[in-house]
Amino acid sequence: MKIIGKITKACSIRFIDKTLYIMLFIFSGLVLNSCQEEIDITEGTDPNGVENTNNLNSETTNFYRRVSMHDGSFDDNIDQNSCSSVILPVSLTANGNPLVISNTSDYALVDAIFNQSDTDEDIIVFDFPIQVMNHDYTTQTIANQQELNNLIGFCNQLIIDNENPITCIDFIYNIGFSVFNSNLNQSTIKNIASDFDLFNFIKNLSIDEVYAAQYPIEVSVLGNSTNTFITSDNELEASILGCISDLQSQDPNLNLNAILTNATWQISNITQNGADITAGYSSYQFNFVNDFTMTATNTLPPFEVVNGNWQSNYLNNVTSLNINLTNNAILNLLNREWTVTAFTSNQVNLKWNNEIYLTLNSI
Repeated sequence: MKIIGKITKACSIRFIDKTLYIMLFIFSGLVLNSCQEEIDITEGTDPNGVENTNNLNSETTNFYRRVSMHDGSFDDNIDQNSCSSVILPVSLTANGNPLVISNTSDYALVDAIFNQSDTDEDIIVFDFPIQVMNHDYTTQTIANQQELNNLIGFCNQLIIDNENPITCIDFIYNIGFSVFNSNLNQSTIKNIASDFDLFNFIKNLSIDEVYAAQYPIEVSVLGNSTNTFITSDNELEASILGCISDLQSQDPNLNLNAILTNATWQISNITQNGADITAGYSSYQFNFVNDFTMTATNTLPPFEVVNGNWQSNYLNNVTSLNINLTNNAILNLLNREWTVTAFTSNQVNLKWNNEIYLTLNSI
């Protein structure tokens, strides 16, 4: 076990190089000035043997970073992007109704319009340009819908890579971190007061620094009526992984986009008013792209490629998938807002008005 320093609890923090510690102890009988107990910080473990000391590449560091990212999920009903949020005020139309969203309570106006019908297509059109705040707290001007689609596609890729903001758990600040810089042989205490502070603390860690959280840390977990106190890195990771699993089961659309864009799809079954019409569609292969464009490629003559776009939505516990393919008489039947009845990593089941049922399977 490699000792990299000393912490004096509730008084001061001093880190002493291991070799220097031995030399001073032999030659001068090291006397430590302290008012309470001194403990060792070790790489990877705390004095009780718990894995609590981290560097910039630690798994716990990545969890701290993702939890402290800007949570853009609160306005997903207007921008379909949990990694960014639209900076208010903003002008838009919801299903053709002009609105000015001045504060977060105005999002209810959009929901009210969307709830007027269960069968129409819910469409937001922004009065561009708009400003957004990204997951890393940078702001960005979006000039048109294509740029917004690109940003949504970027978020989808973050989700696929497990690099998106974690929104199901919140830290209750303040949080203290003991930090040791091995290059400078220097110790500091970092007091963190907000997600923004924590994100920048993690962002600015150097390769020479290790840190340990001053547990316990109070957290609020989505769906829990009372806060929880976390006492170790292992407990923190378990709480985060647990709430991610719970959130995914409650909000299926979080995974649908990642699943669709991560495979090529084929219609394995489609019926209309009870009649099986699969044969007319089974030769097409569908690719959903992160920027919300899509292609349908016919694998039989005349081997045409049909372009289009797609969009998913999650509202009132219902996941929908809107498909719009252009200039093809056969595929025109697919151009509608489908209700997603079930999906796995290799199959998506859709229906429309209890008249058309469609199953997509990954190839």
